[in-house]
Amino acid sequence: MEKPVVDEQRRTMNWAHVVPGMLHPSGTMQTAGASYNWMVQQLCLFEQEEARIRKGNVYELIDEQIRKSPVGSNKLLFLPYLMGERSPRWNVNAKGAFIGLTVGHTHGDMLRSVMEGITLNLGLIVNIFRSHVPVENMTVIGGCAKNPIWQQMMADIYQTEIKIPNYLEEATSMGAAILAGIGAGLFKDFSVTDRFIHIDKKISPIPANVEKYKELIAVFDRTYNHLKDVYTDLSDLNL
Repeated sequence: MEKPVVDEQRRTMNWAHVVPGMLHPSGTMQTAGASYNWMVQQLCLFEQEEARIRKGNVYELIDEQIRKSPVGSNKLLFLPYLMGERSPRWNVNAKGAFIGLTVGHTHGDMLRSVMEGITLNLGLIVNIFRSHVPVENMTVIGGCAKNPIWQQMMADIYQTEIKIPNYLEEATSMGAAILAGIGAGLFKDFSVTDRFIHIDKKISPIPANVEKYKELIAVFDRTYNHLKDVYTDLSDLNL
């Protein structure tokens, strides 16, 4: 952006961009990938053992379970605040939680709710920016962006086309290499990026899923607000 995105509630921030004259509006979760990793380590011991025995991929076994659960995880919410939260909460006392758990919920519902909880919280940040600037599409990077279930979930929750580039886990390293090339005079300017980066895949939102997630994200937001005092009380306990 050429101008800062100023949120009156200070839920987001602006950084100086590496491109001269530009700014980088930012909203950052405390535990997105960390919540997913916690799920794998604590809730997927069976899948880990199966992968070891089969010499297979644990993430593929996890995805098998998640595919059995519908959009909304059968009305199960996961609040991904495992180390407090930065954007959009700015609450060091925030805690994680499963909300709505019943005897009818399955292992797959719990796993899907973790992925949805992470994405819903990021969706709140997207909506903050959307109230200031149009969001016509989004490029995603990182290991989680390789997951086709998560790709569709992001498109549906963010209500926009998701673009998947050729570099995902290595994206930041590629960016650093390009910056080094510009700084060293090897490359003339940032247009060189197009030599290395291209979009491999585009994911469009599914209208029916978009409507379901619109309802769910509103409940997700209210759930956090109803629990704020509980988080403080838990943090203040002297046990």
